Amino acid sequence: MSDLAISYNIVRKYMDLGVKFVVGKDVYAEWMKRDILTAITTARNEEKEKVAALMLRTSIATGHGDTIDDLLRELEGAIVDLQKYKIAYLGKEYAMEVLFDRLRKAGVDYSDLVS
Repeated sequence: MSDLAISYNIVRKYMDLGVKFVVGKDVYAEWMKRDILTAITTARNEEKEKVAALMLRTSIATGHGDTIDDLLRELEGAIVDLQKYKIAYLGKEYAMEVLFDRLRKAGVDYSDLVS
């Protein structure tokens, strides 16, 4: 058992007995809040690193933004650029495929446009 876990157990036993550690403050709750915030921050950083790794693996440049939102904006821009490149170099057929895909995702019925 870690020192921190032992400390929690000791504090919990004293709290069960009604002992107050600091007037107006719950030391145990402060410790728990700190640990929860640390866990959340760690999880966010891990997710951000996964997105950055995906971008690097797929040769999408990343400024390694401060947040996941920054990385997703960079990724979205790269995808749009890739679609423009494909339209420019693969021509009309690919452009129509992209258009119909976007219409389908938007819930537009385009069946009368296709012969």
